[in-house]
Formats: sequence, structure tokens, C-alpha cells
Amino acid sequence: MSKTPAASIRVAVDIGGTFTDLAAVDTRTGERWFAKSSTTPDNPTRGIANCLAKLGKPGGHFEIFVHGTTLVINACLEKDGAKTALITTEGFRDVLEIGRGNRTESFNYLFWRHEPFVSREYRLEARERMNSRGEAVKPLDEAHLRQVLDVARAKGAEAIAICFLHSYRNPAHEQRAAEIAKAHSNWFVTSSHELSREYREYERSSTVVLNAFVGPKVSRYVENLEALLAGQGFNGRFFLMESNGGVADAATIKQLPALLMESGPVGGIAGSIKLGESIDRKNLLTFDMGGTTAKAALVEDGVVSFDSLYYVGGFEHGYPLQTSVVDVVEVGAGGGSIAWIDELGALRIGPKSAGAHPGPSAYGLGNDQPTVTDANIHLGRLNPESFLRVDMKIDPSLSKKALEKLGAQLGYNAQQMAAGIIQIANVTMSGALRRVSIERGKDPRDFTVVAYGGNGPLHAAELAEELGVKSLIIPRMPAHYSAFGMLLADARYDASQTWTSELVEESDKVAGLAEALTKLQDQLTQSVTASLGAQKNLRFEDYAEMR
Repeated sequence: MSKTPAASIRVAVDIGGTFTDLAAVDTRTGERWFAKSSTTPDNPTRGIANCLAKLGKPGGHFEIFVHGTTLVINACLEKDGAKTALITTEGFRDVLEIGRGNRTESFNYLFWRHEPFVSREYRLEARERMNSRGEAVKPLDEAHLRQVLDVARAKGAEAIAICFLHSYRNPAHEQRAAEIAKAHSNWFVTSSHELSREYREYERSSTVVLNAFVGPKVSRYVENLEALLAGQGFNGRFFLMESNGGVADAATIKQLPALLMESGPVGGIAGSIKLGESIDRKNLLTFDMGGTTAKAALVEDGVVSFDSLYYVGGFEHGYPLQTSVVDVVEVGAGGGSIAWIDELGALRIGPKSAGAHPGPSAYGLGNDQPTVTDANIHLGRLNPESFLRVDMKIDPSLSKKALEKLGAQLGYNAQQMAAGIIQIANVTMSGALRRVSIERGKDPRDFTVVAYGGNGPLHAAELAEELGVKSLIIPRMPAHYSAFGMLLADARYDASQTWTSELVEESDKVAGLAEALTKLQDQLTQSVTASLGAQKNLRFEDYAEMR
């Protein structure tokens, strides 16, 4: 894609639950800019437009624009997506509901299993069959498939997810079914082999359904953002932050939006890895505390941990996503997290947040419930006169009033309530750091904490002390660090393939594994070339999950 000769500015925008952050750098001069605006949940691009206006640079000067968003994870958790139909092999329509057939909470008498994203009436069957070797034992009945698509259209389906048995070995039937579906109606169509070439029918079905569920929403969002940037003269490259710690082009994300599932938290992790490399600190505990949540991740020897199977909504009641996702632990403790008293008279923090609007009590926008930010303001830990560079008036007296109101229920004054809120929030957040370190068999004392986000540095010293960590890094402009980290992320494309064999020294077995890896590398090279053009400095990282 062509760009103007003056295009030397790289821009990244991270949308959080409370604030939208922008970081930009001129690659010629080294000059940096930062901007912040309240997140606008009703129209997220408005928050981006506000940040671009504060930046004050013509879009034609942008070489690269990178974006991270929580749009996908929020759509899944809130069940706010497209009406999706699943087309699967005849006899397997209930795989999505049967799942693993296990009970994830064995001793919970009140255990409940989640409702599938696609109800049974929208789970339709196609006549076809591949065996486990990828051989067609029953050809795809195209006439019957068209009848099935007619049923889906009559039911008002907006997206079609296709998952056939053993398509990870041979996707020919899925590919043909997708061609027919795209020609049949103007709906979002996605197939399981595009996202995962691994076995496990339930996990692949869930993955493709999640992709279809958010597909139309993400496509519209990306197109609106492209229009916003084009309206400002932008003619550079547009990337989005993926869950795997890299970035991908907009065209890829429009077809595979599930890759954005944990797009929001990973920008700061990518930045922390680069920061650690520059100062020879390769063992890191990253801690990102924003306005809504706090997130922790572990980086060992410069490499962040990954999950090849991620559960949207948690393992106990969540939905499996069979793609590469950075191992992040998230807790509902951010600056906007609301303090409340439960039915037993105990003080609780979060997970409900005051969000961008009305925000903490100090904003004066109608919230009379104290938040973690109100506690920090009242204790003098946060300067209301220079509050995050946002054009808003902060009133400490409103924080005190909210703290006094809640404290009256427990017999505490505002000072005591504020201290209690900070203490409980710290306990919750130290738990997240313990989960990514101690519970993974790692000693946190061997790591350096990198704290960022609008609230991270306010709590980092106490958390480091709690864990026995003796080294703490707070980067410059920590409130914009997730956005800045996106500017340091590499383009990354992942591919996986199930290959079953005993690991023995027989030459044909070893040759088969080498051939499988070579095919994956060729596949990734084609993907990169199609998206970014020919690249000279490709780096391949091979991983194997064995048992």
C-alpha cells in the first residue's frame, strides 16, 4: 500500500473499559506523543477520534496504525453477537452441548453447565463424512446442503459456522460448503479449519462458533475504523493486536476475529518484553491495572507463556477457544471498581465497575459509591490537579462523601474506609500475580515486576513487597504503556496441526514430523506474503505438545 513521503509516524490506540489511550512515535525524529480520552462504549470509534484530535497530526503522516480492543471478549461475555447457525456432520449436531461430558466442579452440588452459543434449532446437519485419515467415505451432498442453508436463512441466521468431522485432516468438504454458503446469502461464513487444524471436535466446534458469533460485529467495527482513518487521510498499514502477542492485518482479522479475544491486555506484555531485553531483565511479572480490571502475566527468559486452549469466561463455565492466547490472569479490581458490603457485612471490591461513565465519585457524574480511585484520591496517593491528562474536574470532597456514606454502615470514617479498600484491592491483585507465578511453580522472587496502566504504579510497591519481589520497574507514561507496547509488537501468524505418532527413532516417523513442520512453515509463509507482501526477515518458532 502506498503512503506519502511524510508518513513516518506510528500510532497505536488501546481501548480499555474506562479510558482510550493513544501512543505515537515519529520514526525519523524519535519524537513521541500521548493522548487519553474517556472510552465511549456506545461508539468506541468516537473515543479513538477524540484521541486523534488531541494528537493533532494529519492522518496522511501515519505510516502504521495499530489497535487493541476488548470488543471481542466483551461481546462473548455479554452474549452480544450475531444470530449464528452451526452446520456440522450428520449425527453430530449435539457435540456443542455434550462438550467433554465432564463435570468441572466435582463437589459443587449447584454446578451448572453453560448454554451453548448456538441453540439446538440453529444446529443443522450436512450429509458428508471424512474418516480419521482424511479420506472421504461419504461425499458432500450439495443439494441437501442448499436446503439446510435455506432453513438457516428462514430462521434469520446472520452468520454461518461450519465444522465437519475430521476436517482437521482434510478440509475439502468444509471448503466446498463455505463456497456454497457464501454464494447462497450475504452472511458471515467461517470454517473450523481456518482457525484450527487440531483434533477434538468439541473444541473446534466451539472455536468456529465463537468466530462466527463475533464476526459481523467485528467486521463492521473494523470497517468503521478504516473509514474514520481514511477520512483523516490515512493511507498506511492498519494492524490489530492479537491474543498471541503479535499483530495481524485488518483483512485477516475481519475473517478471523476470534484472534482478538484477549487483544486488550497483550500490548503492555509485548512492550515489557522489549523493555526487559533492553535492560537485560528477561524474567518479568507484568502487572497492568486499569480502570476496570487488573491483569498479570509471566515472562520467563524473554518468552511469555501461552495457552493453546483458552476458555472464554473461565474453565469452569467457559467456552473453549482452540487458538494461541497469551496466558493472562485477570481480576475485577481496577480504579473504577466499586466498594460494597455483602449480606454478611463484609467489605468487597468489584467486579462491578463505575466504568467510563459515571466513573468514580470524584468525577461528579452521579456515582455515589466509592471506588478504588476514590480511596487513592482521599489518601493523597493520587493528585487530583494532574489527573491522567484528561480534561475533567476532580472533586476530592465527593470521594470523601462516598467513603463516609459506605463507612457509616460499618462504623468507620472515610480514612479507615479508604485504607480498607486499598488493602482488599491489593489482596485481590496479589492473588493474580500468585496465580501466574507460584501456582505455576515459579518463585516470584526470581522475577522483576513491571507495573503499568493508569493505576498499576499506585499499588505495585505493596504488591511486590507482598510477594517478596525486590525489583520493580515503572515505565515512563505507564497509563499509556499498553498502547506504546503495541508499537513494539511484531507481526505474528500462528498455525497448528495434529500429528499422531510414537516418538521413536525410526526414520520414517522422524521424517513425517519434519514434513508436517515444513508444511506449517510453508502455510505461514503464504499467509504472511498474502497479507504483508514478501518478507525477508521471517522467524519461525516451533512448539510441540506431547504426551
